[in-house]
Amino acid sequence: MQISKILNRFNGKLIMGAADRIDQLTIFNVVSNNNHVTMGSAFCAVRSSAWAIDDQTGKAVLKADRRAEFARDAIRRGAQLIIASPSFDPTEMGLDSYQMSKAYVIQVSNPGKVFAQLDALLRPLPEISFAAVTGTNGKSSTVSILRDILRHAGRNAYSGGTLGVIGARPLCELTDVLTTPEVRAAHDAFNTLYRHLKATDFVLEASSQGLVEGRLAAIPFSVAAFTNFTRDHIDTHTYDPVTEVLDEHGAMKRYFECKLSLFVDHLVYEGTAVLNRDMPPFQDVLDHLNGQRPDLSVVTFGSSHLSDMQFTVGQGTARGQRLQFTYKNTSHSVELPLFGKFQAENASAAVTMAVALGVSFSEAVEALAAVSSVPGRMELVGQRKNGARVFVDYAHTDDAVLRSVQSAVSTAAGKPVSIVLGCGGDRDRGKRRLMGRATSGATTVYATDDNPRTEDPASIRAEFIAGASENEGMQIIEIGDRAEAIRRAVLDLPPNGVLLICGKGHESYQEIAAEGKIGKTRRIPFSDQEAVREVLETSFKRTRPPDKEYS
Repeated sequence: MQISKILNRFNGKLIMGAADRIDQLTIFNVVSNNNHVTMGSAFCAVRSSAWAIDDQTGKAVLKADRRAEFARDAIRRGAQLIIASPSFDPTEMGLDSYQMSKAYVIQVSNPGKVFAQLDALLRPLPEISFAAVTGTNGKSSTVSILRDILRHAGRNAYSGGTLGVIGARPLCELTDVLTTPEVRAAHDAFNTLYRHLKATDFVLEASSQGLVEGRLAAIPFSVAAFTNFTRDHIDTHTYDPVTEVLDEHGAMKRYFECKLSLFVDHLVYEGTAVLNRDMPPFQDVLDHLNGQRPDLSVVTFGSSHLSDMQFTVGQGTARGQRLQFTYKNTSHSVELPLFGKFQAENASAAVTMAVALGVSFSEAVEALAAVSSVPGRMELVGQRKNGARVFVDYAHTDDAVLRSVQSAVSTAAGKPVSIVLGCGGDRDRGKRRLMGRATSGATTVYATDDNPRTEDPASIRAEFIAGASENEGMQIIEIGDRAEAIRRAVLDLPPNGVLLICGKGHESYQEIAAEGKIGKTRRIPFSDQEAVREVLETSFKRTRPPDKEYS
C-alpha cells in the first residue's frame, strides 16, 4: 500500500518526509516491534507500556518514553514509515539529514488502532464468524462454553484468550501471553485456523487493555457480550492514553468506557449486543448503546424475569447443577456439569450468544450437558475419603471472590467452607482489603502468597488479613508458603466440607522477586491443582506450623 493512501485513509498528518515522493513509496507490512522490521515495513510507535508500579508507594508512575529510540532503530533496520501519536516528536530520533530523507513520519490519533486495521488491509482476515466477550469476570468460561455449544451444533468453532487457543482439543498451550493477543499474533491465528483447519467461528476474550490498545480494531464482530462490571485493573487504567498522563480518579470511568467500546466501535452494523440484565450498570450500558449505536440488537440474559434469556438455578448435583432456561415463552432444563451460580450466569450468556449466532434455543441448552470443564474456574480438583471436596478458582477480585465463596457455601449445603487465598504484588493495592472482606461466609481463611512479584509478601498478606479480620467468627491462618497452605487446608477439611483455593486458577507458575535483581521478577513452576493432588495422593505428617493464627 502506498504511503499516500495510508495517510489519507487514516486521516494522518505528515510531519517528516518528502511530500513530492510520497506516492512512490509502498509499504509491504506493518509491525509494532522494531526487532520485527523488514524491507518496506511501517513501524507503529505504540506506547503500550507507559506506566509501572512504584516499589515504595504502590502507585502507578510514568515510565520513560522510548518511542523515539525504537523508531530510530526501526529506520536503521529498513522501516520506511513511522506511525505515531500527535505527541511523538521526530527530532528526538536524532536522525541525520540523509536518514530523514529516506523515512516518513505520520501522526494519527490512535496508532494501535491503525496498526490493527492496516495489518488487516495488508493481510485480509478470513471470512469466518467472530464473537467477543468482555467483562470483569467470566470471559474465559463464557467463550469456552460458547465454543462447545457451537461445536455441538456442527460448527468448527475455536476460542481464544487466557486459556489459549482451543477447538476440538487444545490447539496450543499459551503460558505467557495477553488475555487478548497482540494484533499480528491474533491475525495469524485466524488465518491459520481458517486455511488449515477450516474454522467457521472464533470466540475471543476482549480485555480492557486489549481494547484500549486497539488490538481488536480490525475484527468484524457480529455478536459481543458484557458479562459483568466490578472493580479491577485500576492500576492499568490510571494511565490516560489520550492525555498521556496518570489520572487515578478517572481510572474506573476509563475502564468502563473501554468495555463499552467493544460494542460502540467493534460490532458490525446491526450486530447483536448481549448484556447481563442483573449487573448494576445495566441501564447505563443500555442508555449508552441506544445513544451511540441505535442500529444494534440488544438481547439480555440473567435471573431477572425482565431478561430475554432467563435462567433459574435448581438443585445441585454431584456433577454440577440443574438449570432451567426460558426464552420467548419456551423453557428447557439441563444439568450443567459446572459448579457455582456464576457459571450458570456464564452459561446463560453463552446460550444467548449462540442463539444470536443462529443456533436454535433447544439445541443450545441441550449442548450445556456436555460442555468441557473450564480449567481453574470453580474446577473440582479432588475429593477426600471423608466426602470433602476441593475446588480451584481464578477469582482474584473482591466481587469474584465473593461469588466463589457464595457458590462454595451453596455447594457445601451447611457444611464448613474453607478458602486459601492471597493477593498479587505490584498490582492494585486497593482491592486487597476488599478481597479479605469478600471471604465472608467461609469458616476458615488460609492467608497465603499469590504472585508477590517484587513486593514484600508479608506486607501483602497483612493488607489482605486486615480485611478478612472484619468478618466475625472467622478463623484466619497465615501461611506464606502456598504449597504448605494448601496442604494444611486439605488435611484440615472436615467430613463433607468444601475447600476453595482462589487466585491463580489455571496458572502453572508463581511469580516472585528475582534474587539480586531489584525490580525484576522470575517465575517458578507451581500449580494449585498439582499441589492438591500431591496432598490427596500422598501420606503427610504435619512438620511445619503456620506463621500466625488469628481467632
